[in-house]
Amino acid sequence: MSRGPAAGRRPRPLVFSRTVTGRPLARAARELREALPRERPSSEGDVIALSDTDPSEPTDPGPPGDKPVQYAYLGPEGTFTEAALLAFDPGAAGHAMPCVSIQATLDAVRSGSAERGIVPIENSVEGAVTATLDELATGRDLVISAEVPLPVAFALLARPGTELGDVTTVGGHPQAQAQCRRWLEQNLPHVAWRPASSNAEAARQVSVGQLDAALAGEFAAGTYGLAVLVPGTHDHANAVTRFVVVNQPGPLPAATGSDRTSLVAFLREDHPGALMGLRRVCADIRFLGSYPRHDGGRTHVRPGTSDGEFAQAAAWLSRLRYGRV
Repeated sequence: MSRGPAAGRRPRPLVFSRTVTGRPLARAARELREALPRERPSSEGDVIALSDTDPSEPTDPGPPGDKPVQYAYLGPEGTFTEAALLAFDPGAAGHAMPCVSIQATLDAVRSGSAERGIVPIENSVEGAVTATLDELATGRDLVISAEVPLPVAFALLARPGTELGDVTTVGGHPQAQAQCRRWLEQNLPHVAWRPASSNAEAARQVSVGQLDAALAGEFAAGTYGLAVLVPGTHDHANAVTRFVVVNQPGPLPAATGSDRTSLVAFLREDHPGALMGLRRVCADIRFLGSYPRHDGGRTHVRPGTSDGEFAQAAAWLSRLRYGRV
């Protein structure tokens, strides 16, 4: 059963990511946002401004005289996010800023401490990374300028000499636990799970004796002086995590004919059919960016879904309402 938002609560955000041939969604997003009411939140929570901050406000440029680093990423060293960054820009090795959380990564971009940030946004097994979506939906405006898909495979890392029977505590990011759940149940059913801000942070805790083992990428073993106790602990082969590169709002990159547009829509009421009339039922909307698809594949618009066909359908409906069909 669907219910509307409780009193005083922000309407539920819905995130859309759609592949487009040009930029019609970006244009539509701006038009929709301009048409929506900009009232402050009411006691019923039915009209909510998208952001409490004005995107035109200047951001803190950081300490005077300091040039911002080019990239911030979810750290510490040895995370899948760092691997995605190096896949996107190999020249960033040794020059990027590791951050303790997704929020800290995005805040580094907002403050001007970094020009760009890279964070995970969705996984092919577990779906959306809610920390990223929530922060992009409710924090000061940032836009996505690129995407980086990365194959994700987990291993059990431990200090050299550790046997599987010695392991009583295992740590990692909650997404790692979800993607290795079956393996953990079958091989380490009685261990205590310790969540960490990242898989690399769990590996670091293993290296200093705070944990017995960590679920992380094999490449993190060398960084923290660990051994690969068990390779391939993931339940699903060929899992992929999609990372996005974000920066402060600015001119959009030129359309490539193979682009993806992401939007966040806040609904006043959560009920079946709410997506059939976003302009009428949205309390607000946020444009998250239009950016080239990583695979470069050409986009094929399905019959009946082009801009021209939508315009023809709207005109037909208008004539029907006035009895002119």
